Amino acid sequence: MSGRIENPNAPAILRIQEVVAKRWGMPVEWMNSPRRDRKVCFIRNLAIWASVEMLGAPQAEVGRMFRRDMTTIRNSLRRINRFRGRAMVLDELTEGKLQEIIEAAKEQKRDGQ
Repeated sequence: MSGRIENPNAPAILRIQEVVAKRWGMPVEWMNSPRRDRKVCFIRNLAIWASVEMLGAPQAEVGRMFRRDMTTIRNSLRRINRFRGRAMVLDELTEGKLQEIIEAAKEQKRDGQ
């Protein structure tokens, strides 16, 4: 054991990355890549938003999982929260598979504590 504290949200955040990438037809590897084209950034921002807002993971943990600094995480949250008022696409995130994954992750986290 290295003495390092394990991130209890890591499995759920990885799963969010997979589900969001698959839903929008993007390779999951691009979630952590330096790619900055508009579609990739938007999809990555959605996954970051879901990890923080729906899962309740701390922004610092999410930043480490996405290999992004805190400014990028805050900007992602701000962009998606602004976008939510104008589009229905985020309604898909609050229903179905992603919501089930998040609820299961929260339950697993509660049972493990």
